[in-house]
Amino acid sequence: MSEQNQVVTNGESGASDADQASFQDQPVESAPAETTPPAPEATEEEEAFDPAVDMPMYREGMDWFVLRVASNKENSVRDTLQKKVQIEGLEERVGRIMVPTEKTRTLKGGKQRITETKLYPGYIFVEMRLEPDGRIPQDVFFLIKETTGVGDFVGTAGRPTPMSPGEVEKMLHDS
Repeated sequence: MSEQNQVVTNGESGASDADQASFQDQPVESAPAETTPPAPEATEEEEAFDPAVDMPMYREGMDWFVLRVASNKENSVRDTLQKKVQIEGLEERVGRIMVPTEKTRTLKGGKQRITETKLYPGYIFVEMRLEPDGRIPQDVFFLIKETTGVGDFVGTAGRPTPMSPGEVEKMLHDS
């Protein structure tokens, strides 16, 4: 009963008379899902979206590639790439851009600290859609290569090589 009272109270708090009338006509079952209180043990860190966990390992038509980047600049290069992809409207061709990290607890000066350690310093991982002939689209390739801090793609004979499923699974599982 208290949940139903909360729904009505929350629904009427800032609504106009017309909104209130239409809200009262609706059955209680159609109330927004957000009225259920979250589990008490859930924290903000657990609720935050994590692309490594909350998305499938492989998305159809996408492959993972490794980029060599300037050391200690992985996060800024990732952020820059994400902004450039959005500005150019290439979200269909470039998926996740990740810097895998792990949280470690250390004791320093008698205080416990949680630090994020990069699992692969000097590298970032980019999920991209390839052309039908297996090449990286030219506009995506140059967008990435012209970004400050990006060195080169990892691959053989100057050609970027997609990561194997085992490597992708390890990278996503470790982060």
